[in-house]
Amino acid sequence: MKKWLKSVSCCAALIMALASGSSAAWASLIHHKIKVTNPTSYKVKVDLKMGGGAVHTREILAGQSYTFEVGNKCASVLYGKVYTDKVTYDMVIHCVGTAQEGSDAWCFWTCSSSDWKIVLESDGAYHFRKK
Repeated sequence: MKKWLKSVSCCAALIMALASGSSAAWASLIHHKIKVTNPTSYKVKVDLKMGGGAVHTREILAGQSYTFEVGNKCASVLYGKVYTDKVTYDMVIHCVGTAQEGSDAWCFWTCSSSDWKIVLESDGAYHFRKK
């Protein structure tokens, strides 16, 4: 009986300690990052659409990468453009949380960090691929 009471007391103390911190303090511990690497020979513009509709945009030079630091927000979709010497290509839209490409109609928010790279696939289109 003594052992049981000690376990309950420890659990109660832990729960109270966790609950006493402000929600803002706990949320600040979550810091999601979406990194995009551009190994192509061209400048790209990448848009990261967040849950709720906000969009973060960044131009990434050839051979460079950029990390979108979105804190405790959840990402939804990657899309963008590749600027070659002669023409601008739209990149294939990619859901951040799933393998779905081509449309953001069914993209769900994903609340985690991830790394992506831009690749030219055999179909002649530029795609985002998870590293």
